[in-house]
Amino acid sequence: MSIFKDSCIVIKKKKLSSGEILYTLFSKEYGKVVCSKKISAKEKPIDTGNLIHTEISCKQSRDIHSIRNIHIKKQLLTDTLSFNIIHNYLELVAFLDQKLPDGMPSQKIFECIETLLSKDTISEEKILLCSLKIQQLLWILPENHRDINISKILRFIHENPSQKVLLLKWISEEVMWELRGLIQ
Repeated sequence: MSIFKDSCIVIKKKKLSSGEILYTLFSKEYGKVVCSKKISAKEKPIDTGNLIHTEISCKQSRDIHSIRNIHIKKQLLTDTLSFNIIHNYLELVAFLDQKLPDGMPSQKIFECIETLLSKDTISEEKILLCSLKIQQLLWILPENHRDINISKILRFIHENPSQKVLLLKWISEEVMWELRGLIQ
């Protein structure tokens, strides 16, 4: 059995009848891993989308690992955000669950979401830019578009790290609508 500490994004959560919760985590160093934890009334609940730091115990004979000593580093404060922002963020997290293979680490993808969560304000614009950057990192974002403004934004996303991409501002509603259409 080996134990490692890592930062993770909770990308899926499922309660089991055995008094455990099954978590799918996107770990900074190890990619997507499935872990379980006994339900405890004393601990603060961990929600989908939270950024946590935890210990993961791995057994070679099991596909499901266990987690302990969980520290929530960042969580989405849903009482201060609109429904659209919460919905778009959870869609981004679900995209990770659907598109990333188990055990494939990608620090750049992790850092993109970590950067998004570190912002004082999370907006639909920032979530969209983060989604586009992740698609670029997964090689599924086109580099060109028939609209020159969208082509400039796509080129900027392809050429810059997520920290710089998430600094983009004042994207018009019309351009955001076109960019949303590129998300797969």
